[in-house]
Amino acid sequence: MLIDRDDIILWRRRYLRTIKRLRDEGRPIYYLEAGHIRSYVWVDDTINFSKQAFLSGVSTRSKGPSGCLWTFESKKSGDYHEEMCAETFEKWFQDVLPWLQENAVIVLDNALYHSRRKEKVLNANSNKHEISEWLKSKNIDFEDCILKKEL
Repeated sequence: MLIDRDDIILWRRRYLRTIKRLRDEGRPIYYLEAGHIRSYVWVDDTINFSKQAFLSGVSTRSKGPSGCLWTFESKKSGDYHEEMCAETFEKWFQDVLPWLQENAVIVLDNALYHSRRKEKVLNANSNKHEISEWLKSKNIDFEDCILKKEL
């Protein structure tokens, strides 16, 4: 028997109600899923140029996985984790956005590169100078003589 925490059950119920409401409103919903897809490509070495491929009715490029609108293809080893980071994801995502239908909803999982902090989060290990500079950047007044703990 599966036993979920109450907060997970509530989160799931809220998510399903929200998706149902969005579908009822006719909103297009795009699911962004990170995954591993191995592609094996058959190479026809009798095709030497793109016009010959066109006349033969074959493609000169590999297709993405079935059901996918856009894919990010790893150029190195086939494992996208080696190349994907927040900056790469954001660039790819910005290229995808113009292709989405108007008023679309995008459902993301919580992959590490789907979000990032715009600025460093200060903590108890931050030194007094770092804390002071952060406070100044936020136009928060303080006295220079106060202790780090007070900051």
